[in-house]
This record gives sequence, C-alpha cells and structure tokens, in this order.
Amino acid sequence: MGFKYSALKTYGRPEDLQKAVNRYFDNLPEDTLPSMSGLGLEISASVKTLEEWSKLPEYGPILDEAFLRIENRYEQELVSSKTRTDGIQYALDNRFGWRTKKEFELGKDTRETMAKALPLSEKLKVIEAANASMIKAQQQMALMMAAKREPVVVDVEPEDVR
Repeated sequence: MGFKYSALKTYGRPEDLQKAVNRYFDNLPEDTLPSMSGLGLEISASVKTLEEWSKLPEYGPILDEAFLRIENRYEQELVSSKTRTDGIQYALDNRFGWRTKKEFELGKDTRETMAKALPLSEKLKVIEAANASMIKAQQQMALMMAAKREPVVVDVEPEDVR
C-alpha cells in the first residue's frame, strides 16, 4: 500500500470513510497496536488532516470513534503490559491529552522545616533589615577609614590659557 495524498472528496460520503476506518481495524495484525498514523496511511491522509476532518459534522463522529478505539487499545496495553510502556504513555500524553500526575510525600523533617518557615512578607522584611544594616556598617567603615587618613593636599596650577 503506497501512501498517496488525498482530498476530502476521496470520501465524499461518510459511509465511504466508515468503510475505510473499519477496513483499517479489521485488517490490523493481532499483535499490532492501532495508531493514528496507521489509520492515516489506510485513509491516505496525515494525522493533522484526520484531526481537521474530525471537526466536520458528517465525519467527526466516525473519526472520534476511531480515535477512541485507538486510545482504548493503548490504555489496555498500558494496564496489561509486562514490558516497558514509555512509548504508550508518550502517545497517550501527546496524542490523546492524558497527563501524568505525580505526587510526592514530604518527609517528617521537611514538613517540620516548612511549618517553621516564615511567610514571604516576613522574609522580605528580614532581607530589607539586613540590607539596611549592611549599608550602615559600610558607611561607618568608610568614616573610620577616612578618620585614620591624613588629609592630602594637592596643589593644582591652572593651565596656561593661550
């Protein structure tokens, strides 16, 4: 089966598209997962085109069901597979809008530290006070350094003006 570009008119009637979708699923080898691109190859349309066609009222229900059948097979494979499922998870996340949710339990030490943590407004006050204290210390240091120095007198002669 060679890939050929086609226009929507190839499937002028929804029944024609339904037959092509059924043919794809019926002829799929048992050990092969269906895919959006595989369906696209059968129908001679890109995945993007299939997604666009799914927005049309006469073709949308047919393609929505096909997409759901593919998603269902991926989900079944994800649950029952004894091997790595990274690719299946990737497809579900990126093609079907799934999101992997991860939750982390904080340890006792982390929870206690967070309970003692200052709110942001208080942290900002501490930082402002530290900055003011540092500026004051720098000014005092500059005054002390200046007090220890003897004044330096520099004679400046005006330049000759021609």
